Amino acid sequence: MRGLVFIALLIALFGAAFPLSSLSEGAFVDGSLDAKITSSDTTYLESVEGVVNFSARIKNTLSAPIAIYIMEKKGGMLETIKDAGTLSGGKEMIANVGVRSKYSFESVQEKVFAVVGETQDGRFLGRYFHLRVSWEGHEKNINQSLSYASTSIVPVLGIIVALLVVALLEVAHRMQKNSEYTLRTLFFPSFRGRPVGERIADLMFDPFFWVFEAACIAILIISTYNDMAGKVGGDIGRNILLLSGLGALLLPLLYIVFARVSERYNKKPVRFFFGMFMWGGFAALLSFFVSYFQMPLFSMLGLGAGAVTFSFFATAVFAPIVEEAIKGLGVCIASWHHEFDDMLSGLLFGFAVGVGFSFVENWFYFVSKTNPFELGIVPWISLVLYRSFFNAIAHGCFTAATAAVIGYIKSHPRAFHLARHGFLPGLFVAVSLHMIFNVSALLDSFVIANYEVSVFIFNPALVAVMMVMFLAVFVSATNEEKIRSLGKRALEMMNDLQLREKSK
Repeated sequence: MRGLVFIALLIALFGAAFPLSSLSEGAFVDGSLDAKITSSDTTYLESVEGVVNFSARIKNTLSAPIAIYIMEKKGGMLETIKDAGTLSGGKEMIANVGVRSKYSFESVQEKVFAVVGETQDGRFLGRYFHLRVSWEGHEKNINQSLSYASTSIVPVLGIIVALLVVALLEVAHRMQKNSEYTLRTLFFPSFRGRPVGERIADLMFDPFFWVFEAACIAILIISTYNDMAGKVGGDIGRNILLLSGLGALLLPLLYIVFARVSERYNKKPVRFFFGMFMWGGFAALLSFFVSYFQMPLFSMLGLGAGAVTFSFFATAVFAPIVEEAIKGLGVCIASWHHEFDDMLSGLLFGFAVGVGFSFVENWFYFVSKTNPFELGIVPWISLVLYRSFFNAIAHGCFTAATAAVIGYIKSHPRAFHLARHGFLPGLFVAVSLHMIFNVSALLDSFVIANYEVSVFIFNPALVAVMMVMFLAVFVSATNEEKIRSLGKRALEMMNDLQLREKSK
């Protein structure tokens, strides 16, 4: 008898220590608990998140006390949103409840709540009630903001992008005085007397290949747009597509202009920078395709047992290896060309590949993974600016590391034939930097989620360090190119003098 009493006490203690967290939908008969709700039928919210407030008046018609819970229906289960405490027999209580709600592409949401009472013998009493949440004000605000952006910001960004493209085309036109790089050779390069590797490399700088790459990227973007338009509508979807696309393109294009202008002594044709940029965008598409197979691969390796494990390995290990290998492949092919002749060329060509990759990756992310309706217009624009700036620099630095190693080896005549062997050590550096970058992003997400910090810390700090390293290597490579250029000019002058003396 004492043993049964002891067990009953344990059950009572543990029941008090662990209140009800969830309950199946059919656990009680609707209306078996005397409860009334005080609230307006519809709650109107004008931001991406809000609070639905209501009061519940509950009366215990039993003689024994019952535990009271306010629950919300999610799927086929009821989940506790408030433990209202114990209500004595024959007594009444009022429970005030505030439930946070988030927009989910429904103009009006029907929310189902329940007031549930648990008796001492484990039975459940309850009553359901329904409330509506209207997000029409929020949708109207976002639509107005996007319409304003499409008529003011988009044209300005479009003009800036057009001016940058025109500036690059003007630079390319001025370089036509070199007969090797004319409009004709752009479409139909001369292969006569050139090694096979250089002929293959020339394909990357051919407009016909650019059209193929652009068409493949367009298929990805259009399919993504169709998914988004199904949620927000065609007109709004087009505004988001244009705004996010121009936002993702502007800063990478500025970096390309900087890379082209920064060369002082051995200027490379614009077609090489554009070709590398296009390969970066195509590499992003190939990386997306490969990522579809990562879940089965991780399951085979025993790494996909949990969502956290899969997310970590996919972000910190798999993505850096795949993305840098594909980007680096284009750099390795381009290194067969004679214009890829030193560390500075590799640094700038690799950076162009990286920012091209970030352009497509960011555009896809802005359209498919986030949108202003779920984040709010200001946080969404802030995210577009943040990723366009920091991610473009980061990806540029990653691939620049691979290309710089190849270029450094190629600039030394004795090691010229070993240049492509620099791909693996360069790739190791790029993958390592990329892994650290992704881990720092995970750390930022963890800190923001758990410590209510509203800004990124680790990611921007790492990008700043990488940018300083890039600039240091850039200055060193520029000085080396200057020395080689001056030496080449001096040698040419000496040869001219010798020819003149012989002619006398």
